[in-house]
Amino acid sequence: MSIRRLAAAALITLSVLASVTAQDECKTTAKADIVLLVDGSWSIGRLNFKIIRNFIGRMVGVFDIGPDRVQIGLAQYSGDPKTEWHLNAHSTRQSLLEAVANLPYKGGNTMTGMALNYILQNNFKPNVGLRPDSRKIGVLVTDGKSQDDIIGNSQNLRDSGIELYAIGVKEADENELRSIATDPDEIHMYNVKDFSFLLDIVDDLTVNLCNSVKGPGGGPGTPTDLVTSEVKYYSFRATWMPPHKPVEKFRIEYVPAAGGKTEVMFVDGKENTLVLVNLTPMTKYIVRVFSVIGEEISEPLEGTKNTYECKTTAKADIVLLVDGSWSIGRLNFKIIRNFIGRMVGVFDIGPDRVQIGLAQYSGDPKTEWHLNAHSTRQSLLEAVANLPYKGGNTMTGMALNYILQNNFKPNVGLRPDSRKIAVLVTDGKSQDDIIGNSQNLRDSGIELFAIGVKEADENELRSIATDPDEIHMYNVKDFSFLLDIVDDLTVNLCNSVKGPGGGPGTPTDLVTSEVKYYSFRATWMPPHKPVEKFRIEYVPAAGGKTEVMFVDGKENTLVLVNLTPMTKYIVRIFSVIGEENSEPLVGTETTLPLPAVTSMTVYDEGLTTMRVRWELVGVASGYMLIYSALNATVPSGRMELRVAGDVNDVQLSQLLPNMAYSISLFAMHRDLASEPLVESGVTLPLPPSGELRISEVTHSSMRLTWDAAPGNIRRYIVTYKRENRNLKEAVVNGNITTLVLTSLRSQAEYDVAVTPVYDEGPMLGTAITDVVPAPKNLRFSEVTQTSFRATWEHGAPDVSLYRLGWSKKGENNFKYEVLNSEDTSYVMTNLDQDTLYDVTVTAIYPDESKSEDLMGDQRTLPKPHSSGMLFPTRGSVY
Repeated sequence: MSIRRLAAAALITLSVLASVTAQDECKTTAKADIVLLVDGSWSIGRLNFKIIRNFIGRMVGVFDIGPDRVQIGLAQYSGDPKTEWHLNAHSTRQSLLEAVANLPYKGGNTMTGMALNYILQNNFKPNVGLRPDSRKIGVLVTDGKSQDDIIGNSQNLRDSGIELYAIGVKEADENELRSIATDPDEIHMYNVKDFSFLLDIVDDLTVNLCNSVKGPGGGPGTPTDLVTSEVKYYSFRATWMPPHKPVEKFRIEYVPAAGGKTEVMFVDGKENTLVLVNLTPMTKYIVRVFSVIGEEISEPLEGTKNTYECKTTAKADIVLLVDGSWSIGRLNFKIIRNFIGRMVGVFDIGPDRVQIGLAQYSGDPKTEWHLNAHSTRQSLLEAVANLPYKGGNTMTGMALNYILQNNFKPNVGLRPDSRKIAVLVTDGKSQDDIIGNSQNLRDSGIELFAIGVKEADENELRSIATDPDEIHMYNVKDFSFLLDIVDDLTVNLCNSVKGPGGGPGTPTDLVTSEVKYYSFRATWMPPHKPVEKFRIEYVPAAGGKTEVMFVDGKENTLVLVNLTPMTKYIVRIFSVIGEENSEPLVGTETTLPLPAVTSMTVYDEGLTTMRVRWELVGVASGYMLIYSALNATVPSGRMELRVAGDVNDVQLSQLLPNMAYSISLFAMHRDLASEPLVESGVTLPLPPSGELRISEVTHSSMRLTWDAAPGNIRRYIVTYKRENRNLKEAVVNGNITTLVLTSLRSQAEYDVAVTPVYDEGPMLGTAITDVVPAPKNLRFSEVTQTSFRATWEHGAPDVSLYRLGWSKKGENNFKYEVLNSEDTSYVMTNLDQDTLYDVTVTAIYPDESKSEDLMGDQRTLPKPHSSGMLFPTRGSVY
């Protein structure tokens, strides 16, 4: 490569890199294998090919190139495709952009179908870099109509799982582009009027390409299957399934459903679980989990969960015994207040529910408030917040005896039918007997919890606490750790309040009634003890979405609605108290089938129509007919017709002649269909076709004339094709019987058909177009020692380009220049003096067919003699 070409390539690469940095990168961890298929035919030209290089550079420059990310290969085509580089050739963006900047211009004819097949057979292969777990994408850039079959070859690519983009410029055929591109066309097909407009579409194209690389939905995948567990009063765990492809991290948001501050946390993309803490009891939270890659965030996975309230109808009398000795200190006593507030705040406080009293002790115990002092949670929490710090020595044994003698008494609120619980909180070793006093409490039916902090004696705590220790005894190293145990403690306290078998009872005697098409009623017997509410679940026995409804605990019946007719449902009834559910009461019921049509008649069969009538179904909202050909030699598709509920006679139209049709008739009930009633009918055969005549045949056109088809013809469809090429068509009104076909390929045989839009068969014919004309009247002028001018005339008015070639006589080493159609003169320079040159001029037409060469020769002038005279030279044309 020359120094000048190296410098130009470097400039192109720098300009591409500069434009790339101005764009947003396609940020994704997805793998994709992209093959670019670039039209390098004569019709593009060298100047426009430079624009294509820049366009490609901008397009590929947004991707993270590498063996674990995006790989991009490129093939160029005209007559014969050629791989410029394979998928695994460039492992960095810099290397790829340099290859784009140096992409050569090939030249030749537009054989797009061959090229599409070429990349399937040669570029989308594992041995050149294709990966089994990558997205597979092909991008075609072309400026002309293909001269071979594109439909089958593009379908083969799509059938192999390759997503296709088609980008057309100038003379590209939009119908061909739509046939090549993957649906939808709005994303995968582009067509611009000129090469200069390519850079106007590059941003939109790269966004769509990036979304294709990422896969359906684009961006990081949404996590799935949100599950909450370890639900407590102040926390619960959220767990989810990550998306199929790796992500950088997860963003977790949670907020009270009633409103409040949204908390945000992040975990690494390899994690899929997190405990949400510092929550409020008895509060419904909305949880959203997002996948994150760079600045891109997925759609949220959303769910809800309620933190616990100790929801029960049980009665309990709880006395808290709090160590207020000097060893605690005022700062730590504030932590104890917070701890007690969180512990008692989960209970339903009241004279018929839970009552809580509190005594503080050091040297001498003191009742701060009795069991019956606070009848609401709010009043109790205010008392906790204002609890004074006492100070003194740690006399735990005396304090245990004190609450037995003073706090667990009927005259201060103790109820004979309540659960009796005491909770000790201490930070040191007792200075008196604890064993006998704690045993006296247990012997009185009082369940004891013991919570030690810092210097507390664990053996003492075990002696005080009721068995088992795992539930009733806690010991932490510092006051700051008290809040870490409050969730677990409140769960165990709540279970003690409920007592053995404290969950809600199971309902009984499920009965279904009032069974209809879309609903039925479920009724049950409540359990012996009152419950807060009933949860009713129902789901199709064959599988589907489980619907959930709730009714108040005082209700025992519910109508299940929005059901599907003739469907068996499984029904489950649960009793609910707080977060606790009973075992389910289970039963089944089947909805009624929808009324169907019972009588149908097919009559008045014509060439392309037939009529259908039926007996009305009184409750139907409408009717649907589905009909299709039974013995068609080509696929005719399934057709559908819908009519209102008061219609019972219709005509089926646009049918194929001489064809049997199966007709299914459904009675519609809103959006649901009854069982079908099925009948069949046969259309009449076609009358004979007319004659098609072909005349005025040239190299690129021919005239068709045909006999008018009998009957009321709306329009004619004219189709024509060459062997192994795509079918083309034109449409004319039904009163027209002649048409000139233009832009045909020279020296090509065409099959032609004229088809009435319905009622008649095609009129067939075959014709061969003429050879494309060559340029004419080649002549030479302005002859010098190193140059001369060649001039010629058009052979036909529809020439697209001229290819001018010249070579020293006998060497056959031609140099070529491609000229626009309006250029019919050109000066050849840098020639050798006194040398005879062969010159050829070739016309290239819109279909990229080439004429015979117009040939001639011309000699340059010799070196002047000493006299200064030049000898004349002669040229010839042959």
